[in-house]
Amino acid sequence: ETPDFTLNADHGWIEPQLHQGELNDTRYWLNSRRASGSASRVEQHSESTYQLFTADYSTCPEATRAWDISAKQINLDRASGRGQAYDAVLHAGGVPVFYFPYFDFPIDNRRQSGLLYPTFGSSTSGGFEYVQPYYWNIAPNMDATISPHVFTRRGLGLDTEFRYLHRFGQTGAGYDQVNLFWLPHDRVYGEKRWALTLKDQAQVTPNLSYALNVNRVSDQQFFRDFSTNLNQATTDYLPTQFNLNATTGGWSLGLMALQYQTVNPLIPQAAYPYRIMPRITASRNFDLGLADLSLVADATRFSNPYSSATTGQRLHVAPSLYHEFRDSWYEITPKLTLDATAYQLTR
Repeated sequence: ETPDFTLNADHGWIEPQLHQGELNDTRYWLNSRRASGSASRVEQHSESTYQLFTADYSTCPEATRAWDISAKQINLDRASGRGQAYDAVLHAGGVPVFYFPYFDFPIDNRRQSGLLYPTFGSSTSGGFEYVQPYYWNIAPNMDATISPHVFTRRGLGLDTEFRYLHRFGQTGAGYDQVNLFWLPHDRVYGEKRWALTLKDQAQVTPNLSYALNVNRVSDQQFFRDFSTNLNQATTDYLPTQFNLNATTGGWSLGLMALQYQTVNPLIPQAAYPYRIMPRITASRNFDLGLADLSLVADATRFSNPYSSATTGQRLHVAPSLYHEFRDSWYEITPKLTLDATAYQLTR
């Protein structure tokens, strides 16, 4: 028994010095994964290799197992961090659902290509759900997870995630991630369904960075049909945003574009949020000797293509004059700010 692993057996033998043994009629518990299972026989052949015969595995409570996997033989190799199952059967509610002659799976957290643990679920609209992820360790800075997603009522879909770390020259670095769910034909909805999330962000140089965040779904009912997360199921808007930031000559400069996809079908088009295409910002501090000057300005173009609402441009400038007085027992900063805003509108 260890803090993470507990094994009980009716009888058997162990040779600790040879790292060999055999245990019969066993039950085991993996505490970190909240998993448990049993095996008619467990054999240890070396310090890191084990074989389980007539074994099963599940992450459900033992008294109420919604699913489990059973196999005639399972080989575990702690040195490689991999396991292999032969003649495996997936059961849902005690009913056999899938048969796997062979599959390879991880037994620790090392990055290795192979099958990951499946997930299961059920809903009144989608029926029973089975997701079988496959992890692809493409390179040290690149990987992908490809997950066939079976809905007994809706059909066969695919979940994919791609991640990539990259560099810009000697000092810059960036990160990309793409998540795509694709259901070619939803038998319940009658059309294809999809969801896309794309993140691309980078510190190109010490003075230049950007970030792109794209979120889109196929239709306004998507989160109501597929989300298992309450926050997602009650989402009204999905943002797509781009930011570009730079510093030069004491100035901090920014460019931002933002638009939303409305995913709540109860919101009328007249209430859809505005697009910002784009917003340009600039700020700088000036040392005037007796006082300091802070200048903040932004210019924004906004529009709403879904309604007859007001569109136009806005210019906002806010210079501030201030001086800091301080000593060991006090700090006072008087400030005078002029806040000016001008609009050019089209109704």
